[in-house]
Amino acid sequence: MQCRRGFSLIETLVAIILASIATLALLQAVSTSSRSSNAIISNFDEFQMMALAIGLLDADTEITSLNLDEMVQSRYKIDNSDIIASLQPFSYTLSPSSKETIDPFITSNLAGMAQRPAPLILQKFTISNPQEKKSFFRITSGSL
Repeated sequence: MQCRRGFSLIETLVAIILASIATLALLQAVSTSSRSSNAIISNFDEFQMMALAIGLLDADTEITSLNLDEMVQSRYKIDNSDIIASLQPFSYTLSPSSKETIDPFITSNLAGMAQRPAPLILQKFTISNPQEKKSFFRITSGSL
């Protein structure tokens, strides 16, 4: 009898098929991870732009439509055209609710106080664009 060395053609084909399946599974996992990562980065960018728009609002705003580049340029002098171009696609719709007055000291005994503290004014805003909608609350002090 002759001593057999090496692999047969069938063994080699099975090994190649198994390696191909493992490689395809790995590539699919990397592709899914990459798409998820891009979606997270895009959502984070959108959230950051919404936060910037909210931060630029005045306390008594009556704005219902926000263009981020116009808002930023109305407050700050920006000479960099790349920054201006990156802000232009961000446009939002702002929906304020009615203001609610909250007196945090309504149940306390204020007889000994020289001056009554101002109540808080709470207002809910909804900021949205075609892809996303967020709500936030603004709390300011006011007078009765």
